[in-house]
Amino acid sequence: MQPLALFVLVSFAASASDASLRAPIAERARPFDARAAPLVLGPLAWRAGDVIESSRRLANDLEVTCLVDGKLQQRFVRSEESEARVRTRLAAVTDGRIERVGVRYELLVERSMQPEELGSDGTSAGRAELDALVEARDALEGRAVELALEHGGSHARNEDGTALERGLAEAVRSKELSRAGDLDTGVRALERWLSARRFEPGALVRVPEFVSLELLRGETLHQASTLELALVPSQPGDAEGSARLRLAWHLAWTADEPGQELSADLAGHVLVERATARVLYLSASGDVAVAGAAQAGDALVEYAGRGRLQLVETRAFARE
Repeated sequence: MQPLALFVLVSFAASASDASLRAPIAERARPFDARAAPLVLGPLAWRAGDVIESSRRLANDLEVTCLVDGKLQQRFVRSEESEARVRTRLAAVTDGRIERVGVRYELLVERSMQPEELGSDGTSAGRAELDALVEARDALEGRAVELALEHGGSHARNEDGTALERGLAEAVRSKELSRAGDLDTGVRALERWLSARRFEPGALVRVPEFVSLELLRGETLHQASTLELALVPSQPGDAEGSARLRLAWHLAWTADEPGQELSADLAGHVLVERATARVLYLSASGDVAVAGAAQAGDALVEYAGRGRLQLVETRAFARE
């Protein structure tokens, strides 16, 4: 197995950003008012006809060193990004439980930059076509589908009711079904947990792991997630009627084979509507590291990489 192929085993499956996301947004240091009131979010109350417009970008840049039998074999920089723009209409809601959604995948794209090989001194080795961009469009891009919980299971079909190809139907379930088998996936899982929740100013509140793992469902191989939120003062430009929560997020993954590990420590913010517990904005960025070793024939291949991971999701709501 080639060293690069070994690295791909632990590289993120999807990521995205534009130039504006290359550095985390700076937060002004603002002391708490000792008289600051706690936050009690309103109850989440989805209704049939609610529409969620979401835009999501996830990016990572890693500098990787690869050794074969203890000797430097490769040093390269790898950049990956993904972008998704999705319109979700809640078609059926019973007692607060979402039972059917209509989803239009307006944009689903993954991009990766040709790895740039580095010399032993860390400078470019002069590889040709360093800026070559590889772009892959998801087969669901441009499609409008429906996913329903019915007859004891989940059923995916085209928006017009016709059958989806089996592979596409499985792809829809992978994106839209939570690990629990319901339709509270991604940020909707976080909103369900935030509903009617109380936050004291500055006090850390840990989010259940099964909820935080939903935020990266289908995008990374992480098996452990620790996410904590704390109420902080609003900033200029925050949406009217919103509250700002600071997040601290640790992610870790260990492969089935020993010695292959990935970890990330992220910081960021969540903007949430006070009255509805709906999330308007989520951002997280921080350091990421990969490391591993594997036997390739008679050779021992070791690799290590460090870089940055950045996630931004914005959401808007409407009624139909």
